[in-house]
Amino acid sequence: MTKFQYGEKVRIKDNPTRMCGVPVNRPELTPGTVVEVDTYTPDTDGDIIVKFQNESGNGEWAYISEDSVEPVSNPAPELTMGDRVRVYCKRTEVTSEGIVREIELRDDHKWLWIGKGYDIAADLNNPDGYEFEILERAFKWPDHEGFIRITGGPNAGQRGLARRAISSDQIVIDTDDGSTLYKDTVAGLGFDFEYAEG
Repeated sequence: MTKFQYGEKVRIKDNPTRMCGVPVNRPELTPGTVVEVDTYTPDTDGDIIVKFQNESGNGEWAYISEDSVEPVSNPAPELTMGDRVRVYCKRTEVTSEGIVREIELRDDHKWLWIGKGYDIAADLNNPDGYEFEILERAFKWPDHEGFIRITGGPNAGQRGLARRAISSDQIVIDTDDGSTLYKDTVAGLGFDFEYAEG
């Protein structure tokens, strides 16, 4: 019975090996790196095939011992720009708190930047090393004109055309039932949406 499934995210453990126990010496396959399982049935050497991203962003694959990887048991939370978060780093025992300013993909890592000084709060590729607490979700508004479906908050299920008000930077939503919602009407109550068209 196989330990993993196709497409499953796994993390490389300490001292990874491949091909009959030969140590892995590729910089992309260092301990802590998250990779995706491609061929999950081990070969006669006990190796599986995993995919990873190289510096040019192209997916490459490699053999690695099935015992050298473990499931990603603590995935990073879904964070968006503007969320207020508190992050505790278990290694440094430092707590950072602030607004998410950027989520940057660099050097095969996904870095979380928070606060006015753009402090690095976490490596989202290694979520087990951190404790995340979402203090406040950023309000989400349509950023361009188009037909939307409201998916969360008190107006969930309504559809309409989102547009900017003529005399201000307010968002106006002309709903299917003929009513009009303004940004300030739903502010503070949550406003999740998806574009249906436009």
